[in-house]
Amino acid sequence: MHHTEQSLNAHYDDIAADACFMNIDILLLSETWTILRYTFELNGFDSHHLVSNLSRRSPSGVSIYIKHHLKLLVESVEIFPNQDLGIPVLVASFTTKIIVTILYAKPGSSDDDITDAID
Repeated sequence: MHHTEQSLNAHYDDIAADACFMNIDILLLSETWTILRYTFELNGFDSHHLVSNLSRRSPSGVSIYIKHHLKLLVESVEIFPNQDLGIPVLVASFTTKIIVTILYAKPGSSDDDITDAID
């Protein structure tokens, strides 16, 4: 399930209290506006974050939450900040040959920028 957060800091409690979110096996969040010192762990999930900025909240950032029972199926989680393009990308690869990707493309990003970020 994907959700555009527009600040995980502002909506974390809403997500943690929402049965739909908490019953999903893989939760993808974009536009998290997170900074390095906050992790936003969710009960029952392993989380992977690509912060929007090290010290200042800005409209960017992505997170992947994967239920603990799927932990053994995760081969790798790769982080591609792509700061020059402003398009952060997280990629989770599973032993089942499934790949889950979340990215945030800032307004004004061209198709070529997005393609470059994914490559």
